[in-house]
Amino acid sequence: MANTKQKERTRAQESTNAIERLYITMRHLFTRGFYKPMGISGETLRKSLLLLRPEIYGSIAEERVELNGLVYVIERLPEGIEECQFINLTTDEGYSDSHFKPIIPPKRRRNCYRIDKDQMNIEITRGRSEIYDILTHLTFLFIESHKIKDKVILNYGKSFTREWKNLESIVLNNKKLSNDEREITIVHLSNILGRTYEEVVDIHATFSTDENPDRFFQLIYWLGKLAINESSNNKKRLVTFSSVLVDEIGHHIYGEIWANNIKKTLLDHQLLERPIHIISANMHSVLNSIYAQNALPTEAKTHLDFALYELLSDNDSKPLQKKVKNYASKNGLIYIRDESGTNINVQIIDSSKIKWDNTPFKKEHSKGKDPVIIVMDYAFGEQAYETMDELLKPYENNGKKIHLDVASVSIMGKAGILEGGKGDIMIPTAHIFEGTADNYPFKNELKKEDLQDFGVGVFDGTMVSVLGTSLQNKDVLKFFHDSTWNVIGLEMEGAHYQKAIQSASKIRGNISENVKVRYAYYASDNPLETGATLASGGLGMTGVIPTYAITQKILEQIF
Repeated sequence: MANTKQKERTRAQESTNAIERLYITMRHLFTRGFYKPMGISGETLRKSLLLLRPEIYGSIAEERVELNGLVYVIERLPEGIEECQFINLTTDEGYSDSHFKPIIPPKRRRNCYRIDKDQMNIEITRGRSEIYDILTHLTFLFIESHKIKDKVILNYGKSFTREWKNLESIVLNNKKLSNDEREITIVHLSNILGRTYEEVVDIHATFSTDENPDRFFQLIYWLGKLAINESSNNKKRLVTFSSVLVDEIGHHIYGEIWANNIKKTLLDHQLLERPIHIISANMHSVLNSIYAQNALPTEAKTHLDFALYELLSDNDSKPLQKKVKNYASKNGLIYIRDESGTNINVQIIDSSKIKWDNTPFKKEHSKGKDPVIIVMDYAFGEQAYETMDELLKPYENNGKKIHLDVASVSIMGKAGILEGGKGDIMIPTAHIFEGTADNYPFKNELKKEDLQDFGVGVFDGTMVSVLGTSLQNKDVLKFFHDSTWNVIGLEMEGAHYQKAIQSASKIRGNISENVKVRYAYYASDNPLETGATLASGGLGMTGVIPTYAITQKILEQIF
């Protein structure tokens, strides 16, 4: 028994060590300005990732190609990246004014530009966490591409397998395939990928679109082709960081523009001197909780309680969503679409204009002190510190400093849970930083009891703010869970937000030291359960109840 404990501990320590090495290496490569992911310079990154074997990257350390991890990564990188030998990470350097059309990955809002057939530029405006995210995804992608290469190459690169030649002729000639031909190609691919026919059919369907039904074939071909070019023709893939990006990172350039834009809007609408409540959440739950019942009286009669929000969360409900937004704009909602580059949109809600009948809330504040709510979309990792820090600073107008009367800050986010499952709720009592003993205890205005009547599991304890969710493995998570740190879940922003709130209220005097804070998270996955990681897909309707339950409690406390 003692031996097993010893082994488990060393594996967790190895993993923690690997995460630390990954970050130090990425920082070094970033300062250096360029590196070859599959060359000597990328070796530490590859070795650390293979040693770590994060849950999200599944079978990365095995010979077979990892399919769920591939879907996860491709949804977060620009379309066509698999065809590019050169990947440039830049800041916002004016490409939006050129003829280049932005490519926006479906699961990460960032502008990317295909410069020519060999080069992809990715705009970084959300700080270091975004760089780490992209580099780990690229490392995973290139490791997988070399697995494909190893399966199809014969005689040291002088010839190729029959399956590969078949795939090449389909992709390069842009062949329209009949169902029979498609099935034959899938059989060939299952050999190349080391996966069952059934698994490849499923993944083919996942990548398939109306315009491009065989996108998966192209993806696998180009991944393999670039790996072959690297080993046979010495055409190494290269990742570079623009000198402007290297100079700008960490200077809050985008956060400052973003925050000043919000404060100017508050000033223009005479809202700057009112009590302000900041909520970091998605862009729909606060809006729908306040306005949906009045905006959709007919639907509200037949869809009681959370059923109305489930209806609005449906992909086919675009016209209803538009109706709610239009109603809200006439009753106190101001929408600020982000143009700063932070990719964080904002809603400002003037509660003096809300019609309170038919809402789940009672108005309990005096006239003239009607609260103003600022809803900001999720920040990403370290960006949470930059945006919150800038938002809590006084507004300088005509040489005069105006301090904001920030009454509360509420953070609602998605997180991985370590006990319980998808859709459960976590109420943190403290945040700790992964890989350090840095800890941020706080008094959470939300309590476990507040959320126990909604039919979902509720847990309270410590949350760990990780350097990247895609780097966690079971050993590290088990250590968090079983140790005296009493960790109930992991996310990427909590400690960054708390660091900004704490310094603004307790040290710098930018806001009142009595500011109330609320944190609550709903579980997007349980990375300790096989098949329940983020790569296993989204929350779908499971997310509706926890999201709206948390939103309702936050708004009840504000009003």
